[in-house]
Amino acid sequence: METRASDDIEGQGNALMFLAEAQAAAGRPEEAARSAEDASHLFAAKGNVVSAARAGNFVALAAVAVSATRSTARLES
Repeated sequence: METRASDDIEGQGNALMFLAEAQAAAGRPEEAARSAEDASHLFAAKGNVVSAARAGNFVALAAVAVSATRSTARLES
């Protein structure tokens, strides 16, 4: 995770979750998982266990999407 300009950790986490959702919608589940994982770390550092868990769940779902994408690609080749 690179350095961010803002001290608003909660806001940074939320922005990363919005980015993860957009990446997932664009069919980029690996990038979405990374963004959500970064968000999870920020939320955990802030002590926001609810948002950290939500981000963690998103990471798990993105991992399933990555796996499904790779399986489909293998079947098509």
